[in-house]
Amino acid sequence: NEVNNIASTCNLTAAMQAQALVKLGAMVKERGLGAKLIGPDTGYATAENWLRAYLPQAQKAKLHAVTHHVYPGISRGNFYNVSTLDRILPEIQWYTAMLRELAPHSQVWAGENGPVGAGDDGTCGRSSVCGTYASGLTYADDLGLRSKHGFVQYQ
Repeated sequence: NEVNNIASTCNLTAAMQAQALVKLGAMVKERGLGAKLIGPDTGYATAENWLRAYLPQAQKAKLHAVTHHVYPGISRGNFYNVSTLDRILPEIQWYTAMLRELAPHSQVWAGENGPVGAGDDGTCGRSSVCGTYASGLTYADDLGLRSKHGFVQYQ
């Protein structure tokens, strides 16, 4: 998760992680498991550059789907604002365009999503929009935007 994040303790380059995925794919195929390879779930720091380095090599593993996550920063005070809801549109557009270019046979899945990030206890913070009626509207809008741009799975 967020393997490209600067704060990650992973410390592996995109090329190193793609090589690991190719090796995993070969092991899965060799054992006849029939499993599908899905990932990575990139986020935050340098996602575009990281994916440009990762995807061409990862395709050797027959990547079934690539997941995307983003938090648009929805709050109780802005959930009804169309421009706030559409904040994620540029992110969705560059992501799907890149996957069509670099991973044309992979599906696009929505991975980690929500109105706002943070909240290790599942609440996204005590005064957040999470867990409210407004959150449902946010998810419906997000689902529609992603579906319109070719996402086939929403987790």
